[in-house]
Order: sequence, then structure tokens, then C-alpha cells
Amino acid sequence: MIIVNNVRQSVENRWRDLVDNGKRFTGISPNVDPNTPPDWFNANKFRKSQQLGRKYYGSLGFGQFLGLMVMLYHTEAYATLTSTGQSSNVQKLFRRYLSTLVHVKHWFDFDPFDVNSQAYQSLKYVRGLHRQVASMLTTKWERMEGRDDLPISQYGMTHAQFAFTGFVALYPKQCGLHGLSDDDFDCLLYFWRVIGYCLGCDDRFNLCNGTADEVVGLCQLMFTREWYPLMSADLPVCEGGVEMAKGICLAMNQLARFISYDVIMKYWYPILSIDNKTVELQTYSEIFCI
Repeated sequence: MIIVNNVRQSVENRWRDLVDNGKRFTGISPNVDPNTPPDWFNANKFRKSQQLGRKYYGSLGFGQFLGLMVMLYHTEAYATLTSTGQSSNVQKLFRRYLSTLVHVKHWFDFDPFDVNSQAYQSLKYVRGLHRQVASMLTTKWERMEGRDDLPISQYGMTHAQFAFTGFVALYPKQCGLHGLSDDDFDCLLYFWRVIGYCLGCDDRFNLCNGTADEVVGLCQLMFTREWYPLMSADLPVCEGGVEMAKGICLAMNQLARFISYDVIMKYWYPILSIDNKTVELQTYSEIFCI
């Protein structure tokens, strides 16, 4: 019980630091050197995490897809994504999220600290894109680091980490991850600690920094306090974000016919205890997916 209480307090402290301070720090931390593994990096553990990622790629992708959709319920995340003009129609959404799948595949396959690897080049490209968008929006919105909430902040990067691993951390079996040992589960979280670092997450704000219990606890707080109120609201707080999530499903349906906004929410609403929302499936193809 003492351990549980200590973990709970640690998670609460990290959450408060993230909310109170993480929004004012740029998303690409000056404390991160993407060319050099951090002191805590364990090459063997990371290689194992990559092997597990390749083995469970489909199940991980299922959880990640929900996370990427839910991220759009947040007004600022939606504003950031729409600022590039790469999400204005279904065709652009398809290219954007297919590109995301390719990037993640590279991260699972190659060494992120080898400057000649596809993973390193991919991460370098994503960091550059984040830096470019952040600079543009910081100027446009007249924000100042250390004083104002920033676009693509450390807080925003933690949101992005949650999009990729939050639902997998909270609901591994519901994502299709059965039979994982505690060590395997820890390795899957460790993967996103490393990738988060490579993308610019400061250790102070890195969602996956800490024990598995701490990471799951922080994910639970983040979902309960941020995403659950947005998802369960009778009227969408960010209507444009919900419509973009539906557009992503329509776009990615070209890759897998089971991808449908209604099907996904029909599955996840009961799991997430969103009891005030019901979904009526309209077509045989949607019904048979469930």
C-alpha cells in the first residue's frame, strides 16, 4: 500500500508539473542530443522493444489509431495540425497518416542513433517539421517561451506520446496484446521513452519516463482529466477535430475496410466508460466488423 501511495503521489506531482510548466517549454528540448543516446539508454532493452513492436505491430497500431483520433478532440492539437495545410481533404489526410505509419515502421526497424539509418533520418525530419511549425505558430500567435503557452510544447509532445502509446498502456488486452509478460510490457513503454527523447521530449516531461506503474498512472490521469471530458461531452468541444478524425477514418479505410469512425467508437465507448454515447452501425460491413 505504501508503494502504491508513493506511485500515486509521484504521478500527481508529474502531472501538475506537466500542466503548470510543460506548456511554456518548447517541444524540442535543448537538453536532448539526438545524436547521442542518453545515459539511461539500454541498447539491448531497446532492441527487444523493437522486436516486440514488430511482433505486435497490428495490435499496437489499433491502440495508436484511437490515440491519434482522440488527440484531435483537443482544440490546440487540432489547430496545430491544421496549420500546415496537409489535412484539408481526405486525399491529404491519407498521405499524412500513411506517412506517419511509414515513420513508425522505421522506428521499429532501425537504430535511431545511427546517423545513416532510416530511423535517424525519419526522426530528424519529424523534428525539423515540428520546429518549423512551432516557429511559425509562435510568431503568428505572438507567444514567448517561458512566458506563454507554446504551440508544440513539452506538454504537447507528451500528448503526442499518449496518442501513440496511452491506450496501449491502459488497455493492452483490449488492443489485442495478450500474454505479455511484465518485462515485455515495460519494454513496449520503454520504446516510446526512447523515441520521445529522440523527438525532443525532456526527461522531466517524457510520458514514458519511470516505472511501468508510474507510466500507466500518468496515462490514466491524462485520460481521465483531459480526454474523457472531451470525448464524453454531449456536444464536441472541438467540432473540427471530430470531423477530422472521421476524415482520417474515411481516408485510411482505403488501406483496411474495417476502419470506420462508428465501428471504432462502438468498440471503445463501453471500454472507456463513455456511457452517454451510443453508436448505431449503418451498413453490413460495419456490423460484421463488430
